[in-house]
Amino acid sequence: MKKICMIGLMLVCVVVMGEIKSAYSADWFDSGFVSGLQRYEHTVTLLPNGKVLIAGGRRLDEILDDLIIYDPAENSFTAAGEMSTVRYGHTATLLPDGTVLLGCGYYSLIASPENLDEADIFDPSDNSITKVTGFGSRANHTATLLPNGNVLIAGGISSGVFQSSARVYNHATKVLTSHTMQKSRCEHTATLTSNGVVLLAGGRGTGGSDAEIFNPSDNSFTLTNGDLNSTRYNHTATLLPDGDILIAGGRTASNTYTNTAELYSVGEGTFTYTGVLVSTRAYHTATLLPDGKVLLAGGYIATGGVTFKSTEIYDPSSGLFSAGPDMNFERRGFSAVLLPGGQVFACSGRNSDNTSGLNYAEILQPSGGVFEAVDGGDSMETGRLGHSHTLLPDGKVFLSGGDGLSSVEVFDPSSGSFDSSYGNLVSSRAFHTATLLMENNILITGGESPAGRLNTAEIYNLDTRDSRVLTSTMSSPRSFHTATLLPDGRVLIAGGEIALNTRSDTAEIFDPDTEKFTPVENLMSDSRSEHTATLLMNGKVLLAGGVGNFGANTSSDLFCYETGEFSPAGAIPTLMQHHTATLLADGKVVLAGGMDNQRVYIYDPVADTFSPGPSLISQR
Repeated sequence: MKKICMIGLMLVCVVVMGEIKSAYSADWFDSGFVSGLQRYEHTVTLLPNGKVLIAGGRRLDEILDDLIIYDPAENSFTAAGEMSTVRYGHTATLLPDGTVLLGCGYYSLIASPENLDEADIFDPSDNSITKVTGFGSRANHTATLLPNGNVLIAGGISSGVFQSSARVYNHATKVLTSHTMQKSRCEHTATLTSNGVVLLAGGRGTGGSDAEIFNPSDNSFTLTNGDLNSTRYNHTATLLPDGDILIAGGRTASNTYTNTAELYSVGEGTFTYTGVLVSTRAYHTATLLPDGKVLLAGGYIATGGVTFKSTEIYDPSSGLFSAGPDMNFERRGFSAVLLPGGQVFACSGRNSDNTSGLNYAEILQPSGGVFEAVDGGDSMETGRLGHSHTLLPDGKVFLSGGDGLSSVEVFDPSSGSFDSSYGNLVSSRAFHTATLLMENNILITGGESPAGRLNTAEIYNLDTRDSRVLTSTMSSPRSFHTATLLPDGRVLIAGGEIALNTRSDTAEIFDPDTEKFTPVENLMSDSRSEHTATLLMNGKVLLAGGVGNFGANTSSDLFCYETGEFSPAGAIPTLMQHHTATLLADGKVVLAGGMDNQRVYIYDPVADTFSPGPSLISQR
């Protein structure tokens, strides 16, 4: 067995001045190299004594059987013996008596790896192992501790076949009973709900687009009232304090990666879209934090083969995701666990260049963050009119172009300063759009230059700090248009001014994979520019108000990215243009102000109506 180095984890509390922090602002701290920790597709389990059990996993050419204990009080790792066999892709379940059930998994590295039908019970009091058989051979399944102390083992893959079989393990009697799910599932999620039943959602197999409920009172499986809004696997599912379950990220049936998220309502048995992830990701972790927020960490996306060290935080009160502190290492296929002190412990996994696993652990230490205003701050390097501003994942703001300008600068709220070392766009542009895509790319579309309106687009990369013109152009020149990032990663370009006093009722879709623009077949209900476009929690886009060819209008449209079509939405009581639109935590949208206007209206997507809100103090 490999020797385990005893290396301390320094827990340091850092407060960065000058930026707005969540209630769980924090930083990750590197434990340094830990010999023997190198692995992925392992499990991590918090034990009753506050220590952490790390079990099995694999390296590039090796499957592991070793057990490691991490002690946060001593900041050390120690060897804790071996399982009865090597295994990865297994599950680990803390049982009521303090032992850990390490179930099934793979035990070979061949093209179609063989699966185990047995489990080990690890007793941390003496580091002993007891073998139990009869679980049904499977890997990449789920194991859920039920309120009655039994464990539900569900789905997975066996000999290349996705499984609909399930077992209920009674630890007191060591007896297993066999059951059948409604659908076959592998790489799905299983979450114990607030009312004691288990939600099994998504996965590879026949159940990728739906979910089912296991009821331990009669060991039955029943499909939920509604399906998932998006097929997904390799996603995460997190029980929130209010009883809802957050389903986030993952891969879809077409093997693409998604940045969508949805909430499952236990009471209604249905799924509704919530905020969009900052980054598209799968193979990530999700950890419920002490303040009720959820930390999504690391993960992977196939485009470019990128493994993330970024994190993001979901706030249930707003239904939105925001950038969290970066980890020290890129990680996917790793494990994360919340420690009793509120820290998040993450270890091992793989990065973009490492196929054999990481030898590193790190810890996220909460700092009890507060709200702090930017004190003072610099002026922009260049005065700008008609420029764009784009929020970046690290909280900075990307400013580009403006009347007669091609220059770029970035505002850092932590220092209140502007950085003008980001180069230039290829073309000078004003009244254009700038949309953050994957891999630190920003899509710049249309706008006006000294030579006239533009139908061109370019991609600016934040890492290289340069821009390139796309060979594909928009179907028409546009300025004062909108660009909305859709849940599937494409961008909706809508409306705008296409000639002097001529506005468009057309739209087109930009696909980052092909870098081409495709016209939307049907038209909006009205021509519009200087309007707003808001991605709703149900995945549709609300396009509201603006100015048409006969003056400001009161119309609005909904765009459905799944069908690729517009449909008329409710009418705004008052003409609105140059206004703002803000998505609220309850899914409604506030439209406020605009040219010669101080009115406020609230759009309700359920009723498809606009109702008056309190007026602004002044026109704006």
